[in-house]
Amino acid sequence: MFAALFLFSRDAKAEWEPPPTRGHGWIVRGMTGVRAGVVLPVWKDLAVVPSGYLLAELTIEDGWWEVCGGVGAMVGLEQSDRAMQGAIVEVGARRYLANLSLAPFVGAGLSPRLLFFDRAKVAVTAHAALGGLVSVGQQALSVEMRLAQHIVPLRWSGGSDLVDHYWPTELGAFVGYWW
Repeated sequence: MFAALFLFSRDAKAEWEPPPTRGHGWIVRGMTGVRAGVVLPVWKDLAVVPSGYLLAELTIEDGWWEVCGGVGAMVGLEQSDRAMQGAIVEVGARRYLANLSLAPFVGAGLSPRLLFFDRAKVAVTAHAALGGLVSVGQQALSVEMRLAQHIVPLRWSGGSDLVDHYWPTELGAFVGYWW
């Protein structure tokens, strides 16, 4: 009788453990995907144009957490010397807030970049994200809103000898697909 009670208690306890995200076991699992979006850089003294954003990404998931990294590009949506464009590297993490078909998440990360904005520049941004992920089997779709801050200033001359330093904030909206 005690053995049956022990087994029942153990089974009941296992049911109350948080289930893994997207219905997979508590093992590390990787996914490949792409993320596309629009980024609007904002700073008070300089008018800029939005940029398109495309990133190939690899994620490693362990239950409620996900670590991600990727490479991609930003392309100005208009022909202008005030359009940020160039190569991007991204690393970050996400924490899922619920185990639902539509799982909300929060995230943060860093993005070193080589930008061509007036001339070639190195930039680094730190970002915070809020989004939702819908998964069906091994595939997933996400929507994400992001706020990023440049932590290395951008230098812009505007064609003159004077160089100003800017610390732009970026507002972004993204969609992603993982398989």
